[in-house]
Amino acid sequence: MDTADSKPPRGILIPSSVAITVLALLALSWGVAGWRCAHRTQQAHEPPATRASPDPFAGLERREGPWGELRLLPLVILLPPELIPPDSDEPKPVRWFFSGYSRASLSEWIRSVGLSATARMALGAASNWVEHAEGVWVEPDVDGVLRMEPSDRLKLYRVQSMSEMNNPHASPCTVLRRDLDRVFKAVGVQPDLAERILRAGFYYGDRFFLPDVLALHRSLTQSSQRFQLVRFSFAASTYMAWLRVGPDTDVERIVDYWAGYGRRKDLRALLESVRAAPSGGYVDLAHLLPSLPRQWLYTYPRPEQMLDGIRRDCHWTSLNFFSAAPNNSFGDIEVARAYVADNYYQIGANPRFGDLVFLVRDKAAAIHSCVYLAGNLVFTKNGLTPQQPWIIMNLCDVVSLYSILAPNGLEVQFWRNRKNEE
Repeated sequence: MDTADSKPPRGILIPSSVAITVLALLALSWGVAGWRCAHRTQQAHEPPATRASPDPFAGLERREGPWGELRLLPLVILLPPELIPPDSDEPKPVRWFFSGYSRASLSEWIRSVGLSATARMALGAASNWVEHAEGVWVEPDVDGVLRMEPSDRLKLYRVQSMSEMNNPHASPCTVLRRDLDRVFKAVGVQPDLAERILRAGFYYGDRFFLPDVLALHRSLTQSSQRFQLVRFSFAASTYMAWLRVGPDTDVERIVDYWAGYGRRKDLRALLESVRAAPSGGYVDLAHLLPSLPRQWLYTYPRPEQMLDGIRRDCHWTSLNFFSAAPNNSFGDIEVARAYVADNYYQIGANPRFGDLVFLVRDKAAAIHSCVYLAGNLVFTKNGLTPQQPWIIMNLCDVVSLYSILAPNGLEVQFWRNRKNEE
């Protein structure tokens, strides 16, 4: 397949303290370059003055282990305006699909889970529901949906998320609680809209969920607010990461961790070159990844790729991690299962670079997969839509994203490809 543009998308939010430090270092480097140009004749006969330079990475989170020393910068990526659908300002109908239910069984489920009177009124009379062989369609009252209690939203979400017919529920808007204020600020959300967003969603664990985004969208009267809501809906928390390589770094130890599938010689050459610098340096984590994830990182699928029938989801992403070219058959879940069974084996709780991570519900269905990198970081694509980028996340944050779909808990499994041991 043709991969997405490898340039990072617009909308990456960097903490101001780090940005100021980096800009100061850039200004310093430009000034030094200009001075050298003006005095290159004199400089040819004089040794350069040595002075310590501040380390712009010094204040970043550090994670050390067999992978070396990583420095991490937390980011929030916002959906580029170019990828916002042209009809995003138009109100969409709010229709819910209850897969596998009939009118009778859905009515019984509503009684059994104890939905509030507000939620039951929002769903309307069963006689207005449209029953099909695959399930039941319901057109809820929008005002009623926005008045529902968080507990009602959670119960309904767990059922609606089971079907991709409910797109906002199958790939919900969710933001880590710690990132909410930062996302509001980045998008430019005013306090009144922020309050409406928080009222229309619910908290689960350390995350905020907004599955009823279409209902909220219909209630907004200003185009600017609808635009902000769309951008908020697709905000993604991620990290940029760098590997510290100092003059005394054990390059072979780091190569042993990051290499695989014939990448040893290329990584060794890069790391040895950085180590040879007077004070060493930092290598962007992207340069340690195989070619495809290196191209995909921090980018979005092109919208037209949704029209070719290929499922570029989490499993397609994970199984193509080491591929020279994408194997699109991995978008077929049966092909993906067979490939894992033939080429991988389950390991214990000590994953390393390139291992697959499966989140398993009820000891049966793998509802998500990603690729382990280092220091609890994984490479992941959380959803099928083109509005979901390829990013780096903490594994625990990925688990919190999907644990809402597993009331009985998620099992985290690690699987290793036999070829990765060659």
